[in-house]
This record gives sequence, C-alpha cells and structure tokens, in this order.
Amino acid sequence: MEKVKQRLKVGEVKVHKNLAVAPLLGKDSGLDYLVFDEAVNQGLSVRETGEVPTLHFKNETDKEVLILQGEYVTGGKQNRMVATNVYMAKGFDGPVPVNCVEQSRWSGNERGGFTSGNRRAPASVSLMASVGQGEVWGEVRRMTESLGTHTSTGDMGASYAQRESDLAEYLSNFEFQEGAVGVIAAMQRGKHRVYVADVFDQTATLQKNYKKLLESYAIEALSYKAIGSQAKSDMQAFLKVAGDTPYHKRQPVSLGDDLKTAAGAVTGFALVYQETPLYVNLASNFMPQTQGPGADNFDPAQTMIFERPVRTGMSRRFFR
Repeated sequence: MEKVKQRLKVGEVKVHKNLAVAPLLGKDSGLDYLVFDEAVNQGLSVRETGEVPTLHFKNETDKEVLILQGEYVTGGKQNRMVATNVYMAKGFDGPVPVNCVEQSRWSGNERGGFTSGNRRAPASVSLMASVGQGEVWGEVRRMTESLGTHTSTGDMGASYAQRESDLAEYLSNFEFQEGAVGVIAAMQRGKHRVYVADVFDQTATLQKNYKKLLESYAIEALSYKAIGSQAKSDMQAFLKVAGDTPYHKRQPVSLGDDLKTAAGAVTGFALVYQETPLYVNLASNFMPQTQGPGADNFDPAQTMIFERPVRTGMSRRFFR
C-alpha cells in the first residue's frame, strides 16, 4: 500500500493556565460525510445488544458517518464510549465495540436507545479502550478522584457536568481558527510534558468536533500543574516522532483501514479511507520538555507508552 502523507503546519501556540493549544493547518479532502452528532439527528440509531462491550448501530442516513473513538453515548442500561474509530457505510446495521464508562449502573430503558452525550472521553480514558475494560474504569476513577467530582454510578460524564464552568473558561481562551484541520495540546504532568493531537481530513469536521476536543483536553489539564511556556518546536518534534512510528492494521468495523501505532513515544490510532486520513488521534504519556526551566533533551526512549510496540513494516507518515 502506498504511503499516506498529511502535511501539516503548527500554528500559533496559546497558553491558558495548565493547557497549551495550537491549531494544525492543512488542506481539505473534499469528502462528504456526517459526524456522529449530526447522524443521530438524521437517522442513525444506537441500541443495546444485551452485552456491555457492544452496541447495535443502524445507519439510515443518506451518508457515511465518521464516529470517533471515545465518543460518549448516553442511555440504555449504562453510558458507554465508542471503543474504536469508525467510518460507517450507508445502510450499516450491526455491532460496534464500546466500553462502559458508568461502572455502577445496569438498569434503565433498554429499548429507549442511546443518544450523543456531546462529550468525548479524554485521551487517558479513550486510549485504554485497546487495553481493556478494567483499565478504562481505572482511568475514569482516577479522573474523578483527581478532579474532586462524584457520581453514585461512576459515570464519566458527571465530571464534565460538575466542572462545566471551568471547561467554559478554557473554551473562551482557545477559539477555533479558520483553516485548521487539527489541534495539538500540551499539558504538564509533574516534570513531564504530555501531548495530545487530533487531526481530521477537513476543517469542517474539526469545527464540528472542536468543543468536544477542547473539553477533553481541559478536563485532563484541570488536574495538572501550570504549564508555563510552550515551544512550537516541541510540538513539531512530537508530530515528527508520530510520523516516524510504524502503523499496523486492525479489523475495521465498516469502511476504510483502521490503523494503530504504539512505538517509542507515541500511542495512536488512525482511520484511512481510499488513502485519505480521515482522522488521526495521537498521545504521549510523558514527553520531556526541550526548552525552558528544567528542560530535558527530547528523547522518545524516555517516554512511557500504553503498550509494547507492534512492528509490521506498514509505516504511515501522516506528519512531516
């Protein structure tokens, strides 16, 4: 398969308290599809299957649907998050893997179906979908404890609701930039810099998901220390490392190629359709700082990742 390349430019870095954000500028693909929130209002239904790790999706819209790993869906017997990226074909009628993000509830209206929770799980939670349900619950608990939030059912969405005013403050400080197809965010965890990047094939898709993404960065950053300054060059270095890591294929739920990388400094996922990267999600666990007080030399070998690297020779250089 030919290498897929996505050329990006890191825009102006803005910092607010414990979060730094920069737009990623690029070209639109021209593909026409719906995002999840649009689709649930135009004919996409989501229902229980009777089992925790799957939900039944039926796409009766007239377009394909892009669904992101970490999409928060509410209803049924317990709230879930989608466990993988999906480019859903028109007429799709089948199961989609999910994870429970509401540990202490298994009750409610099973036939009432699900709707969008208008949230996206933070990277620390969504990336655990490829590890296991126990790890997802563990990250949700860690998040609620660090934020000082509480819910009787252990629901991830309660943390967002209870810190809504804080999230609104972050949103007001990081406005969407025209021409951006992605976003990269940086946070300070102890002595280490943590990076998260989300990139789409077009500006419109980013704009439709922008609030969700910013809130997912902010909910994570709320439990970290002030970030201080953030060098654009460090963000560029992270993206270069991401572009040089090998990707391997997983079984897609519907259309396109479902790719994963877990090598060196980066864990991430990508969804490619007809050699166009529709969506790429990347995260570091700990990324040393190269500039500023107490900076380290950038060394991917020092970083922690979520699982061991998988090398299959299917390198995709999304970022150069």
